[in-house]
Amino acid sequence: MNNENIYCGSGTEKVFDEGRSLVNFTIDLAKLKDHVYEYNGKKYINLTMGANRDGANEYGKTHYVKINTFKPEPQNNSKEKKEEALPF
Repeated sequence: MNNENIYCGSGTEKVFDEGRSLVNFTIDLAKLKDHVYEYNGKKYINLTMGANRDGANEYGKTHYVKINTFKPEPQNNSKEKKEEALPF
C-alpha cells in the first residue's frame, strides 16, 4: 500500500439546528481513474474523507477527500480450501 496522500476533492459541512450534519463534496474524476479496481466482478474506488485540521480553508471548505489506495485480495473459495486442509 502506498502511503502517499492523493487528494481528489473537498467539501463543506452543513450543520442543522437539531444537531445532525451533512458534508457536500466534489471529486476530481481525473484523479480517480488510475485507482479503480475490480473485486468480485464489480468496480470500486476507496475514498477517505476527513475534517481539515485548521477548520475552513480560504474557499470555505471544511473537509478533504483523498484516495485510499488499499486494494483487497481476491477471495478464493474458502470452502474448498477447508476441505483440502482436512487430514482425513
